[in-house]
Amino acid sequence: KGFLPWILFLSFADGSVSGLGLGGMLGVACLLSINFSSLKKRFILDWSALVFFLVMLITVFGLKYYKIAEFDLFAANAVLCLVCFISVAFQKPVTQQYAKLRVSEVYWHNPLFVKTNYWVTLTWGIVFLCAAVFATLFHYGFGSKLWMMQIVPTICVVLGMAFTILFPDTYKAH
Repeated sequence: KGFLPWILFLSFADGSVSGLGLGGMLGVACLLSINFSSLKKRFILDWSALVFFLVMLITVFGLKYYKIAEFDLFAANAVLCLVCFISVAFQKPVTQQYAKLRVSEVYWHNPLFVKTNYWVTLTWGIVFLCAAVFATLFHYGFGSKLWMMQIVPTICVVLGMAFTILFPDTYKAH
């Protein structure tokens, strides 16, 4: 649920003003309807999404700075990367907020629970960093759109998902 607004944004963000506008508006709508309870609980991912979408929308439609639309994929992935790395630096991994919704409060301070969330959050930070790098490389003429914007980022996301699913049990067993 926390990534749904980002997924909506990234589904439409194609370097165009209309794509950024539609993605941004759908992201905000999702946050205010589906993810409103997470906003009330001060979830980092949801608040960073809201701020990011509003800044992008205001920049394009309020300030009429259309050039920023060219960098929408880079910007979104860079923000997600920073959110992951900064949340770890402040000892509040993004994934931990969501994991606490499914894990009994008794385990919240367990070193295994805490370390697992650090590793999962760091992994996602690396996934988003890779996506930002590939979006930038493609923007400046390196590689084909198929590889740089679809295949490689999709592989990174699938690996991130596999890690998120498999790592906690593997780490616990180890």
